[in-house]
Amino acid sequence: SSPKIWKQSLIAFIPTGIVGFVLYRYIRDILLESPLITAYSLLIGGLVLLVVDRIKYFHQGQKSSLGLPTTQLLTIGFFQSISIVPGVSRSAASIIGGLVSGLSRVQAVEFSFFLAIPTMLTASGYDLLKSGLYFTQSEYLLLLVGCLFSFASALAAVKFFLGYVKVHNFTAFAIYRILLAVIVLLTLNS
Repeated sequence: SSPKIWKQSLIAFIPTGIVGFVLYRYIRDILLESPLITAYSLLIGGLVLLVVDRIKYFHQGQKSSLGLPTTQLLTIGFFQSISIVPGVSRSAASIIGGLVSGLSRVQAVEFSFFLAIPTMLTASGYDLLKSGLYFTQSEYLLLLVGCLFSFASALAAVKFFLGYVKVHNFTAFAIYRILLAVIVLLTLNS
C-alpha cells in the first residue's frame, strides 16, 4: 500500500487519539464498569448501522479512498472516536463514518482496517505504559504470540469481510448487534 494511505490513516486517527487521551481515566473507571452502557451502545449502533446502510446516497462511493480531503478524514476519525464507549464497535463506527463521508462499502471497510492499525497500536501501547510494563519474560513471550496470532486472525477477517461486503450489506451485523443488546438488557433486568 502507498504511503498516502498511512498518512491519511494517521490524520483520521487524530480525533480518536485526542478523545482517548483526554477521557482515558473516565473510560477505564466509569464506562467500562457499566453493562447497561454497553447494551444501549450495541442497540444504538445496530440501529444506526441499519439506517446508514439503507440510505442509497451513502453508497455511491468515490473513485478512490486515497484522495480524501482532511475534513473527510477527520469526520471518519470523529466517528471512530465514539467507539471509546463500551459496546460501540470501532470498525462499525469508522465504517459508518466512511459511508457518511462518501466512501462505498468496500472503500469504507478497507479504510477502517487501515485506521485500526494506528488506533490499536496506540491504545495498546498506552495501556501497557499505564500498567507499568512489569512483565516476566514468559509474559512478554505470551504477549508477542498473542499479537502475532491477532494480526494473522485480523488479516483473515479482513479478506473474508471485504469479500462479504462486495455482495452483501451490513444488515446481518446490525441485527446481530440489536439481538445481543436485547439479550444483555433482558439478562440485566432478570
